[in-house]
Amino acid sequence: MNCNRILNEVIEYIENNLTDKIDFNKIEKISGMPFVSFQKIFCFLTGFSLSEYIRKRRLSRALEDLIMTDDKIIDIAIKYGYESSTSFGRAFYNLFHITPKEAKHYSYHLTSFPKLNFDISQGNHFALEYRILELEEKVLYGISTEIIDLSNKQAIADLWNTKESKNIKTTLSNENYYGFTEYYVTKEHYQMKYFILSSQKQDCFIEKVIPKTKWIAFKVNSKNQKDILKIIDKIYNGWMDSSSFHTIEDHPDLEIYYKDYCEYCIAIL
Repeated sequence: MNCNRILNEVIEYIENNLTDKIDFNKIEKISGMPFVSFQKIFCFLTGFSLSEYIRKRRLSRALEDLIMTDDKIIDIAIKYGYESSTSFGRAFYNLFHITPKEAKHYSYHLTSFPKLNFDISQGNHFALEYRILELEEKVLYGISTEIIDLSNKQAIADLWNTKESKNIKTTLSNENYYGFTEYYVTKEHYQMKYFILSSQKQDCFIEKVIPKTKWIAFKVNSKNQKDILKIIDKIYNGWMDSSSFHTIEDHPDLEIYYKDYCEYCIAIL
């Protein structure tokens, strides 16, 4: 028996029925075991109950609806199985520590819970902190790699180790600096060009215009490239499949570096 495959089939069933009633008999049929036994295995592997997972997935999707649509709160509440806006608001506040009304205009990081993927190599920790950013057009300056393959992480690491990169990071006291990835897509290749940028202009620097865009900004609790890559992996191998946000295909990605942490930003409609 392929345990991961069966668990992922159950997760897929739940994902497809977040706005409907979850049939526990259907879960028994998919898993091939009594529902009580499946619950115990699920809790042992994840550290939380199946009902808690379903609740967090529904509320995470409700959060996306609140941010991205003009639907009324009561309509979203009913959509995800709540009988009233009061019961929905209480559950929403307990998870996100803000009200549904506040979520429509909230500018700080909130913790989202994407669809679980049972893959031993990735682990089961799946919470991601994000916020929505609307940035005006920026003109920035810096350095870049050549056009490289997506897998060429060494070229990016080498760029961060250059004298120019260290100069960008050390001469800015109260300003942010940025990583910026442009994608080059053809029938045969999927390549990229990576930039390190700031507002600091020097003769040897490239000028780069960052377009006015709405971004979903995921928080990384460090500025270490390995930690950023872990978050990127979770985004593209979990969050992206379960989110109702509409990302802009092949649009550049943005990294914003603050004093103690980083945000990895993906453009959304």
